[in-house]
Amino acid sequence: MFPQCKRNLFPSSNNLFKSLIARSFHITPFLQKRHSREIKRQNIAKKISKLQENSKRFDDITGIPTPFTNSLLRPSQVYASSNNTIQITPTTSITSHSTIIKDKQFRNYFMDENDEEFLFKIAPNIIKEYSNIKENDSEKIQIIKNLTSLHNTNSKGILLYNIQLAIKEFARKEGDTGSAEVQAAIWTAKILNLNEHIKNNHKDKHNYRELRHMVHKRQRILKYLKTQDLGRYFTCLKKLGLDQKSIEGEIVI
Repeated sequence: MFPQCKRNLFPSSNNLFKSLIARSFHITPFLQKRHSREIKRQNIAKKISKLQENSKRFDDITGIPTPFTNSLLRPSQVYASSNNTIQITPTTSITSHSTIIKDKQFRNYFMDENDEEFLFKIAPNIIKEYSNIKENDSEKIQIIKNLTSLHNTNSKGILLYNIQLAIKEFARKEGDTGSAEVQAAIWTAKILNLNEHIKNNHKDKHNYRELRHMVHKRQRILKYLKTQDLGRYFTCLKKLGLDQKSIEGEIVI
């Protein structure tokens, strides 16, 4: 009697092992499903966190607007501003150079103060002195307007204008075109110019790759500047509207 009770109360180890295996087959699918749901939940949380982080980041391409970047011309800005020029009529006087182009910003990039003085002050006086034929004045004004207006140039001409602005703004001394600040500013002008082109031409894959190359080129120049002088580095970042993290970390384009 007692041996039988003992066998009922204490099953053999073999039976216990079989029972545990059978139970594990019932529990395993449930654990696997719960584990997969947990992984999916974590992945969704990571994606949301990454989107929130990217929304707070500076634009690695354009940065934030600054006085310098706002001073750079965009092709769309130049072409849309054609109403800044005054219509030429036969009664327009050639002696008033302010009627040729209202805004100096849209005069062609090759002009300096000496050219401006000659075209708008000296030349009109000479023409007035040696010619009294009023009906020809409008034609002469139109010629000068075409020569001096950025509205009649192409995107390359506008880019050259922006490069001259970058050199003037960032040069450490007269004739400086090779310092890190100047090079970073020039690349920024090129980047903004190409970025606008790509926005208007979404299928231009070649220039998209070129844009990425330019952004990384600027990043390398600024990293080099940081090793040379921290003060110059942070000043340059501020003037270009760039974020320190976007330069020293991974660039997302």
